[in-house]
Amino acid sequence: MVFLVDADTMRDKQKQFNIDRLKKQGFTEADCLFLGDPNELEDLFSDEQWADTMNAVWPRKDERQWAAQDVGNLRQAGKFSKSLHGLLRQYSTTSPNGKEDMVVELTRRLRTAADVPRPLVKSFEDAIKVAREAGLAYWPED
Repeated sequence: MVFLVDADTMRDKQKQFNIDRLKKQGFTEADCLFLGDPNELEDLFSDEQWADTMNAVWPRKDERQWAAQDVGNLRQAGKFSKSLHGLLRQYSTTSPNGKEDMVVELTRRLRTAADVPRPLVKSFEDAIKVAREAGLAYWPED
């Protein structure tokens, strides 16, 4: 079993997610994998990928095209996913319901293996490695 979560979860939700608590649930530190560059899954995708998705799925009210720079400017503005969602809600004809909808729409537009960010591929490779090393094991009963 692998615990795969946004890197900022350990900081932002310390009460629910911390290494000691995860260890009590049967995880080791090696089983805990963190996504983000630096903080969230959304950070892994390029400004160009986000702008392309935004133009296709959430066009602007003023009919201008979203540009990679529109996205890049948000990366320094605090929590990227929250800033991105706020931008879409303010300037788009339609907007996603939240972070999950944004990521789903972006990932639907990935066409080739090269479109998948390398850090995301590495996280799954790490998860596979943990699974292989564990072998056939069953979740411990309480």
